[in-house]
Amino acid sequence: MPSGSKKKYFESVGTKNWVFEEYTTNSKGKVEKQRLIDIQTINIVRHAKVRSAANPFHPAWEQYFEDRLAKKLFMSSKGRAKFTTLWKKQNGKCGHCKTPITEETGWHRHHIIPKVLGGSDKIDNLVLVHPTCHVQIHSSSCRAHKALEGA
Repeated sequence: MPSGSKKKYFESVGTKNWVFEEYTTNSKGKVEKQRLIDIQTINIVRHAKVRSAANPFHPAWEQYFEDRLAKKLFMSSKGRAKFTTLWKKQNGKCGHCKTPITEETGWHRHHIIPKVLGGSDKIDNLVLVHPTCHVQIHSSSCRAHKALEGA
């Protein structure tokens, strides 16, 4: 390695030596420092195994897969954005009992047309409901109302 290369590409940052970085020019002509991500700062997210008996096409397992998907989506910015859109569309209220959905009450995403019957994950087929309301919907012939628009 030529003698000037270390100073050109590596520097000490805090207690870390040999931090790789480079100066680049963006599209507006401004010089920016680019630094490699420190792998120690990345959180490990473990994969949750699917239960061996679980069948995504059987209605009895619908709640299990909905809960699993909700947890996965809430970990992503796209999933949080979908939640926020639904929550605003419903004015922060449950699609079943019409009372407020809060962090304390909790929430579930409910498919108006179940996925096992061909329903999609699109906003117009989803409604936020309380966990207890979700159980009531699935245990009886109740139907969640479509997302409350303007209510």
